Amino acid sequence: MAFIFQSGIPFFRLFIERSGVVAMVKLRYVLICCLAIFLMFLGTGRVTAQLPEVTEPTVVISCAIPSQVSLSQAQKLYESGCYDAAAKVLNRIIQQQNNSLTQAIALSNLSLTYQQLGNWDDATTAIDTAFELIPAVTSGKRTTLQAQALDVRGQLQLARGESSAAASSWQQAAQLYTQLGETNRAALSQLKQAQALQTIGLFQQVQVILLDVEKSLRNQPDSDVKATVLRQLADILWTTGKVNITLINSAENDQRPTTQALCDKVQYLFNQSEFIGEALNRTDLTAAVALSKGNCYRYQFLGEISKSKIDHTAAYRYLSDSLNAYQQVTTNSGHSLLAVQARLNQFNLQVDPDFRGWFADAPVTANEQRQQLERKNLPVILQSLYRRIKEQLNSLPLGRQAVYARVNLAQSLMNWKQIRTSAVDWSEVQLLLDEAEDQARQLDDQRSLSYVLGHQAKLYELAGQTTMARELTRQALNQAQSIRAQDISYQWQYQLGHLLKEHGNREAAIAAYTEAFETLQKLRTDLIIANADQRFYFRDNIEPIYRELIALLLAPSSESKGSNIAEQVSQKELNLVRQVMDSLQVAELENFFQAACVDTKTELGETLQPGNAGIYPIVLEDRLEILLQLPADNSINPQKAEAQPILRRFSSPVAKHTIEDTVKRVQIPLDAYARGAIGRLRTNSRELYDDLFLAKEVGSQLENAPTLAEALETAMQGTQNPTLIFVLDGPLQAIPMGVLYDGQQYLLEKYAIALNLGIEVRESDPLPKGADLRVLAAGIANPPNWPALPNVTDELATIDNSKASAKLLQEEEFTQSKFNQQLNNANYQIVHLATHGTFSSNREQTFIVAQDGKIPIDQLSEWFRNTQAIQNPIELIIFSACRTATGDDRAVLGLAGATVQSGARSAIATLWSVDDKASVTFARSFYQHLEQPHTSRAVALQQAQRDMKRIYKSRNKFWAPYVLIGSWR
Repeated sequence: MAFIFQSGIPFFRLFIERSGVVAMVKLRYVLICCLAIFLMFLGTGRVTAQLPEVTEPTVVISCAIPSQVSLSQAQKLYESGCYDAAAKVLNRIIQQQNNSLTQAIALSNLSLTYQQLGNWDDATTAIDTAFELIPAVTSGKRTTLQAQALDVRGQLQLARGESSAAASSWQQAAQLYTQLGETNRAALSQLKQAQALQTIGLFQQVQVILLDVEKSLRNQPDSDVKATVLRQLADILWTTGKVNITLINSAENDQRPTTQALCDKVQYLFNQSEFIGEALNRTDLTAAVALSKGNCYRYQFLGEISKSKIDHTAAYRYLSDSLNAYQQVTTNSGHSLLAVQARLNQFNLQVDPDFRGWFADAPVTANEQRQQLERKNLPVILQSLYRRIKEQLNSLPLGRQAVYARVNLAQSLMNWKQIRTSAVDWSEVQLLLDEAEDQARQLDDQRSLSYVLGHQAKLYELAGQTTMARELTRQALNQAQSIRAQDISYQWQYQLGHLLKEHGNREAAIAAYTEAFETLQKLRTDLIIANADQRFYFRDNIEPIYRELIALLLAPSSESKGSNIAEQVSQKELNLVRQVMDSLQVAELENFFQAACVDTKTELGETLQPGNAGIYPIVLEDRLEILLQLPADNSINPQKAEAQPILRRFSSPVAKHTIEDTVKRVQIPLDAYARGAIGRLRTNSRELYDDLFLAKEVGSQLENAPTLAEALETAMQGTQNPTLIFVLDGPLQAIPMGVLYDGQQYLLEKYAIALNLGIEVRESDPLPKGADLRVLAAGIANPPNWPALPNVTDELATIDNSKASAKLLQEEEFTQSKFNQQLNNANYQIVHLATHGTFSSNREQTFIVAQDGKIPIDQLSEWFRNTQAIQNPIELIIFSACRTATGDDRAVLGLAGATVQSGARSAIATLWSVDDKASVTFARSFYQHLEQPHTSRAVALQQAQRDMKRIYKSRNKFWAPYVLIGSWR
């Protein structure tokens, strides 16, 4: 999928002028910031990007520097994408002027220009120097200049991953604008503050700010700025993904509905923006709203067709609404760049692999939308769109937007040709990219040139000319690295690694993939910046980098046979595999939340003690690889002060599809009462046990290579409470590892078990005993609009009667406000929640139920993190009576996400709903075992499950589903 042109994200492009001290360029358009992250994938699948909003740019014949320089000339060069020339003009102004005001303005603009060029250090120096000059500016102009400079600094800070600092800068800017009576500019700064807070997961604060922005604008007269801010506000709300209804209700006045959900709220804002545009007779404003609507419906469509159970009626509706909105843009905008954006978005949607796959397989019904699409003949539609876009591209003025538009179309054409080989000739794609290259070179725009060269490389690869593809990819990478553009570099590093792998150069390919991986690690926060297509972008463009590097590292190498040096390299590569696997799962969590995970963490190997073992099953297409990580052993090399954890590799020749099938067969008797369920469970889980634990060690010097089971037996010999910590991959996350059966006993009968999911264990101490253990237990026996849980009262009483110091919140006491208040009033080591709840791989469907409604995962996590628990973190959250979403094999991601985002050290939950009477038995047994000396939470869970297995002998549903995520101590 090609990148999606957006009508606005919560930034605006700023260029400071002498006129009026500080002025935004063409404020009527409210451009987004010069720093918008441009994300593009270069494979054969989807391409995603965020591009600056395009308005009618100044036509520039060249980027020549005039003999007489001025801020207005620098502004024109900047608007036209001539950033290098603009920087030279601004530097000359700074040198020639001896006026603090003019110099400060020029320096602020210079920082913006350097940001466009990716020159972050010089951008920082420029804005810091501007702030040094501001105190010398006369008081009447100082405040305005300071506010604008804070805007520039905020953009720079966000680009450098300093989200909290950026939010603070924009908050200060908003306050200064408010003092100046600049309501619209204050609103724009608040929008950007919200964007920064969103990147660190503070969604509730984001929503409070956004609703406050809307409220501040209600009494403002209609204007183009107000219309744009309302549209951008709607964009942020739907990309945030979840709105707290309580916040919405409190923000509404008496003339508005009081129960609006997210979609209603977004639609209201879009409609208000559109209404203002119509009242002002501004077709550009109404077209911008239509473009935003089209993108919103497009996202809903792609989200629907990505589900395991698709609502095809809803999918048709979203698709139709999206296409109609794009058509409205072209109708209202004529030949403007908004019309080009809309047609490009429509075109790349209809050549998107997901769209084509769904459209081919969707059921043929009497659905009106389907009939309309079939009557219109999709290939004819695409040919017509292509011709129209080509015509409009030729009329675009020189500028970065024209370059991006050609690259966008070229990528979409590559996708289209792979679907329909006769659709377009490669020469047409080459012509587009040649034109884009010429324009990028005229503009002296290294960033744009890097994108063009990288896509030319992709074109040569598809045409079978891989030597030229590798050379062009290297050129694209050099261009990106020359301007320190890491957000581009990782794409070309990945592309180069892929090309080298196909060429058979394993070592060079590993080096390129590793560079891409390391660059991604530096870009974590940047890649989380709100992006409506973030989860699709991650699936198609980020995850493959991790997985392909892992597969390449584990691929056989002829150079690694029979040498001690090779063994050392192998151990180094195995450590890299482990690191990449951990990082992938952290990235999945961050993608889940669209926010950075908690950073206080320690690698798993550093926390392993005798009796612990880390197990990394890695599901490849043709086999199952397992890494076994054991504690560091100084006895191997007593001379070495810091021993390294040992990694051993095992392999089983079982294909991915076989594992997926076995997992599904294991799941059926787990959640069942039917006769024969035990036998079926043992048969199927024995098969999975054999695949995993009978895997043979790779590279063993023994004549008969040991199995994973044998290696564990040897490693655990003589230890107490042996504990396995699994870092599970893909389909294996769908079942509790404790149910694996070796023919004699289940795994949980032999080992305590915890899941790590790559969270990289946070430092944690053993839980205190007796009255020193503080527990907050909350539950509802009769939740409104939910099935009764009659035994919750007994479950809470069991906790109250334990030796721990317990505080209970029952029935009407368990409200959202009182629960949050309790979290703030005392430091609890355990929070035990006996209530309905659902965990899902979609955070929007992850919540628990209180007396007064659902508590979304975002809200719950923020409460935990905003309490005193920041200094004394919660050690364990127990989700009793909660379950994972039906049919969601990655639902454990929601549980892991709840754990890591809350800052808790660990969590216990069930992978399906459990009879609440059994939950009473579990609570009694768990807290009793937890009281015993030297008993970890993992061992207490193991013993509680063993007790329940004895009590509920024939009911797998009661004892099997429990999982512990995080710290096992």
